[in-house]
Amino acid sequence: MPIFSIIIPLYNKEAFIADTLNSALSQTFTDFEIIVTDDGSTDNGPAIVKSHTDPRIVYKRINNSGVSVARNTGIEIARGEIIAFLDADDYWEPQHLETLYKLYIDNPAVGMLTARYMIRIGKGMLKKPFFQGIDDNYSGIIKDAFYSSLINRVAVTSDVAVPKHVFSKTGMFNENVTHFEDTELWIKITNNYPVAITNQYTMVYNFDIPESLSREKMKYRKIMDFTQFTEEEKNNKSLKAFIDIYRIEYALKYRIEGDLINAGKLYRASDASAIHYKTKFLFMLPPFVLRSMLFVKHWLHRKGIAFSVYN
Repeated sequence: MPIFSIIIPLYNKEAFIADTLNSALSQTFTDFEIIVTDDGSTDNGPAIVKSHTDPRIVYKRINNSGVSVARNTGIEIARGEIIAFLDADDYWEPQHLETLYKLYIDNPAVGMLTARYMIRIGKGMLKKPFFQGIDDNYSGIIKDAFYSSLINRVAVTSDVAVPKHVFSKTGMFNENVTHFEDTELWIKITNNYPVAITNQYTMVYNFDIPESLSREKMKYRKIMDFTQFTEEEKNNKSLKAFIDIYRIEYALKYRIEGDLINAGKLYRASDASAIHYKTKFLFMLPPFVLRSMLFVKHWLHRKGIAFSVYN
């Protein structure tokens, strides 16, 4: 039985999957299996995966059902003690698994292991995220993972590894959610277990910039049910602040599309005293102005200029 099962969901990523898969195969820690769950790809990605002859690679094709189903399928057939996630357009440095395993040995009671990561914004531009309350050279249990994720998330899918037994308590990815389904699960795990972080940057996260506003349409998305965390939020200010970031983000997206009812509901559910002045100003603008500003924001991101309206 391998120590790690690496889950790679694949859907039309032929431009990236070769580099992603090679980064997994090049790990200095070699006790792993790779499960590529093909979510009904229509491009050449599956052929690229099948061209590899390494016996540690397991290829599983399913009908197109979404990334949550693809990841859950991988978890269900995984034989490893620890599940490591890697999206088909992200990249690991060679010491990624070795660093996570050392962290696990030092902190065996954790529910989630996270590695430091770099964000690729624009062409070839890398940004090092800042985590509140965590020194750059610190490795170990995070005192308050929600607080540390208020500016940049500690847990992004490709930097996360989870002991498989944890899913029996928290459940797996919500297959009824299509956007930030990973964040919903990370919240559940963090509410029940300690979270640990490495002090090495071993993952490169390719920031996905939408090419058109149509990909941002909320009417095509199913978002998490925020009310499931109501009781936990009452007793955890950091959790409340963290979830409010997503409430505000969704509220702005609804407002951009002219859905003022859903926008207002999410906005009012957030802590008014903690909403940044920039966000309050945006909520005063008409939807057509917001759409123009969103276009400019995406253009700037592609040029390597990243910013947030939430803090």
